[in-house]
Amino acid sequence: MQQGFVHRDVKLSNFVLGLAGSDAAAKAFIIDFGLARRVVHARTGEHVAERPDAEFRGTSMYVRVEQQRWMDRLYEKKDAWMKKKRKKIPVDG
Repeated sequence: MQQGFVHRDVKLSNFVLGLAGSDAAAKAFIIDFGLARRVVHARTGEHVAERPDAEFRGTSMYVRVEQQRWMDRLYEKKDAWMKKKRKKIPVDG
């Protein structure tokens, strides 16, 4: 069933199974739509454009390798900029 949303946090803990002995016993349900984003406009049915500047959302443990590499490169650039700006390496924590 399509509802026009992308979940954006698909992981095992966001799925539940129907109650045994009920009509839903053989079904899996997805829960926790806190990070969901509408991709189809509710009234017009048209695709909602992507945002090119959207930040990472979700659980980092489940992020795609390509996304993790992109984030690592971004942090390396930020650290180099901070080093140049402050003449020292920033310390985490």
